[in-house]
Amino acid sequence: MAGDRVGILRDGGPMLAVTTESTADILPLQLGYSGIQLLPVPLGHQGRVYSERELPPDQLVNLIRATGEPARTLPVPDEAVARTFEAALQSSRSGRLVHVASGSRFTPHHEVAARVAERFGGRVQVIDGGTVSYALGVQALHAAHLADQGADSGQIGSALSELRERTLLTFAVESLDFLRVNGRIGNVAAFIGNWLGLRPVLAVEAGEVVNKSRVRGQDAAVRTLLSATHQFQRQTGETLRLYCGHTIGGEGGAGQLQAQLQAVYGNPPAPLHPLGSGLTANVGPGTVAVLAFPRRFGLGYA
Repeated sequence: MAGDRVGILRDGGPMLAVTTESTADILPLQLGYSGIQLLPVPLGHQGRVYSERELPPDQLVNLIRATGEPARTLPVPDEAVARTFEAALQSSRSGRLVHVASGSRFTPHHEVAARVAERFGGRVQVIDGGTVSYALGVQALHAAHLADQGADSGQIGSALSELRERTLLTFAVESLDFLRVNGRIGNVAAFIGNWLGLRPVLAVEAGEVVNKSRVRGQDAAVRTLLSATHQFQRQTGETLRLYCGHTIGGEGGAGQLQAQLQAVYGNPPAPLHPLGSGLTANVGPGTVAVLAFPRRFGLGYA
């Protein structure tokens, strides 16, 4: 997979550093070849603060179920942001970096990063990614790919704006319990929905989460995600790069979606991609997602 990411290894460091948040769900291998550095986003539960390593998805789910209390991502302290930026700038041969932040309508992380960036006299450009989870990770990976090819921060900003406009992120939530715990729906609605086997299908559009529909059962959820992919492909008219994302417990549904996508679109297959504690805290276990965008947006490997 390291394909065309040899520039970092050959030259000793990227010309332009790229950072993003730990909740962007970038895999360790991808971090290794891209050179992206992560801003650690803390998780909070009942007054305690955890790192994502301290509270991986399985433990997070057990904790929320045992207490009935939500876990949330917390604002990153200014000094932690500054330390991440300083370390990344030291690795950059140009002394400049691009930070890709989660959508400002979802989290306060963009606001914090932009405030801290002012300390660095124009050397740090903060981009509002307008999304979350691996859709944010894809933007950071594309930014690193462009930086490795010599793009400047302005060119990267323009490319990410186009990528955001041509990205599909739609997901089906298995249970309404976590939406209830997080205050997004009421107790009665959650009870009735679970009793009927209803699964909300949500999408990120224009920087916001949109409720697209409710379907009954996993098979219907997978068909809905497949239909959303077909419609998106017709709209873009381009060859797509596809991923089947899942929170813990959603491996079966993601595998089912993967098989159906491969039957329609052929090789290369849509890889299964695990989604971490940040998203799990909001949508719960068993969530299945489809992420799609034009293949011409390179991620640094063939």
